[in-house]
Amino acid sequence: MNKKIFIDSDIILDVLAERAIFYEPAAIIFDLGYAKKLELYTTAVVLANVFYILRKKYGIEKSKELLTKLRSITKVLPIDEAMVDNTLASKFGDFEDGLQYFSAKKIKYR
Repeated sequence: MNKKIFIDSDIILDVLAERAIFYEPAAIIFDLGYAKKLELYTTAVVLANVFYILRKKYGIEKSKELLTKLRSITKVLPIDEAMVDNTLASKFGDFEDGLQYFSAKKIKYR
């Protein structure tokens, strides 16, 4: 079974926005995803944040094209009420990070 990896906004932006210092390590993750050696996961919240940033750099159509390619190798995890409640009850100072954490925890059980 392949290793399951949760990718957040920063890793996606490192590749899609070609952020110099982090591009190569992040690109390796995506290359392994394309080769089906890693299972890549994210959430719709992450994709929304990435789209917001990319559209400022590339415009709407190019940003959609980039996310469509990303979606071909990435599974989108749901965020449910329990995850929201767990985040609210947690010590996470960043609400989005908490949502991602509790969503990512679910992939180990699949």
